[in-house]
Amino acid sequence: MMSDGRRAGVNVMALVRAAVAAGCVLVLGSALAHAAAPKAEDAPEGGDITWRLSGPGGGGWIQAIAYDPHEPDLLYVGCDVGGFYFSSDGGRSYELRNNGLRNYFVECIAVHPRDSNIILLGTEGGIFRTADRGRTWQWVRSGFPEVQRYSFSAPIGAVCFDPQDPRVAYAGTGRPRWGNGGQGAVYRSDDGGLSWRNISDGRLPSDAIVSDVELKPGEARVILIATQRGVFRSDDAGSTWRSCSDGLPHLYVEELAFAPSSPHIVYASLRTTARDEAPWNGGVFRSDDAGRTWRQANGDGMPMRVGKSGQPAPMTSNIKEIAVDPRDADVVYAGSTAWVTDGVYKTSDAGQTWERVGTRVTQNMDYGWITQWGTAVTCMAVSPAAPDRVVLGTSGHVF
Repeated sequence: MMSDGRRAGVNVMALVRAAVAAGCVLVLGSALAHAAAPKAEDAPEGGDITWRLSGPGGGGWIQAIAYDPHEPDLLYVGCDVGGFYFSSDGGRSYELRNNGLRNYFVECIAVHPRDSNIILLGTEGGIFRTADRGRTWQWVRSGFPEVQRYSFSAPIGAVCFDPQDPRVAYAGTGRPRWGNGGQGAVYRSDDGGLSWRNISDGRLPSDAIVSDVELKPGEARVILIATQRGVFRSDDAGSTWRSCSDGLPHLYVEELAFAPSSPHIVYASLRTTARDEAPWNGGVFRSDDAGRTWRQANGDGMPMRVGKSGQPAPMTSNIKEIAVDPRDADVVYAGSTAWVTDGVYKTSDAGQTWERVGTRVTQNMDYGWITQWGTAVTCMAVSPAAPDRVVLGTSGHVF
């Protein structure tokens, strides 16, 4: 006969496995002494250990974030170990929705422009699709390489819908956070994300990590993608591609953002390659011809600190996330990933000047109970329905 202790151990392990799968933190009730802890007399007979949820926990970095296209209080958040979170009150509270999600590293989120019940997640394990706003998820593999046991065969670095024809969606492969996994591949779906086909085979550098895919507003056949090998543009919905990096000091492009109010204007963020005495060469660049050519937009106030060789990368100023106010092409928000110059920078004059508008230094941010981390920006979005609302994620917060 199995002893009570061994039987309790089996129950505990089952709970732990379930908690890990759900991205939760469980704490042992008998070992946590505060008002909400269960009392000893409430424990089941037989001496079984009891557990209670104390969490959500397991969120990890806030890796992806998106507003609903129509409802500014609906917010969708993806983490690097916690999966997908949904908020219906503008981020005041969240609900964990991971049923059917088999990979909890969410790199990117795309919300259907007409039916926000339909959402696509790009994860390191591929594309996941929901038709009920995240209550259940379907793992979509049709058209992608076969699943590999010990490696990611189709990590998704970027995903988006065509706003003019939402049956069409695009996804690019790679692991931008880690700087690897590039396959030089862009996929297209013509059925709302249920099946996919490679539309770039052999037309992009074979190791290109696709970190962003953007469609020109009002002219969705024009596609721009950001990679560590530069910007590439298609004028025919992905049938052909050409490099469009004229004016950039180097090719490591992080993100792209069209200006909805002026679709020929697009901004790009570059990761600096500078160290030691080399001049800083990252930041924000602007194109006035829909991505064909670029010019620098790093005016006064843009952080340009260069770290030393051997120092961690966040000791060097880098802009990754970038978002444009949908009402004004000259109003741009840029998110710094650096520890030393972290936070959000804003320009109202197309990059001639920048102001640091969100970080500890500005003293206008409520840090809640996580006070030991800074505001290195990992993701950012502006609400299409309420453009004064800006949301950003860090390694531990949503602001």
